[in-house]
Amino acid sequence: MHSEIQSRLANGSILRKRYKILSLISDRSSFGITYLAEDLDLPENHQCVVKHLKPNNSNSRVVEIATRLFKEESRHLHKLGEHDQIPRLYACFEEKNEFYLVQEYVEGNDLCSEIRSGRLWSEKDTLEYLKEILNVLDFVHQEGIIHRDIKPDNIIRRQCDRKLVLIDFGAVKEINNTTIDVRGEELLTVAIGPNYMPEEQRRGIPVLASDIYAVGFIAIWGLTGSPDVVGWTNRSNVKVGDDLIRILERMTDRDHQRRYQNASKALDAIERTKIVVNPSIQPTIWEKFKAWW
Repeated sequence: MHSEIQSRLANGSILRKRYKILSLISDRSSFGITYLAEDLDLPENHQCVVKHLKPNNSNSRVVEIATRLFKEESRHLHKLGEHDQIPRLYACFEEKNEFYLVQEYVEGNDLCSEIRSGRLWSEKDTLEYLKEILNVLDFVHQEGIIHRDIKPDNIIRRQCDRKLVLIDFGAVKEINNTTIDVRGEELLTVAIGPNYMPEEQRRGIPVLASDIYAVGFIAIWGLTGSPDVVGWTNRSNVKVGDDLIRILERMTDRDHQRRYQNASKALDAIERTKIVVNPSIQPTIWEKFKAWW
């Protein structure tokens, strides 16, 4: 939750005489508050998402930094929205030192709910997930942008076509989490689920390969049904081929220099991977990972 209590917009509120707030989607993150809204300027009750962002405090230096970040990340989101599997940015504006993003509404369920349904991914499922999300991430990385918050909650399986959509880029969260130290220098902190954040990102120096780490961990959760390393010991029935094991080991290596350095390089490895024909003869994923971890 945001460190300060941030006032919610009431249902029926209208922003800029255009975006009518319909309901609260979420206020349980460092991102701010997210609403489902209606664009009154478009026909057929066109729905969109409004994200309300507010810096941690009203210090003029903090507001200055947050404004710069907002403008910079809005440009990035506008560019990234050209990809069919990244939400389009419709509008961005500032009012009273608070910031608003209006984005495409993606109807569907996130991978978190899908994985928690209880059905473990097969090797084929896992490879399909890796190929699809890495293709989207390749577009992001080609722009020199690090997502920084890849986790199952931020990958939506779109209802209309079952494609995976990548949402909620971590850099935007810095607007809410901007603080300054005693020397007036900016400090940026973004809270992300521990299993998906590699060590270099914890230290505040994320790289493109940090996203690869997170993508790999989601694959492991899908295969095993457990997001925790310790949980793998109880998944002795999970069987995958050596090629995929090697890829996941490299994707989630603690040393970012030993990982695939970007989505394109990870995709190249995935494309060369053979799907297991007879998984019953394969070693379990835990037998492969336990020594490494």
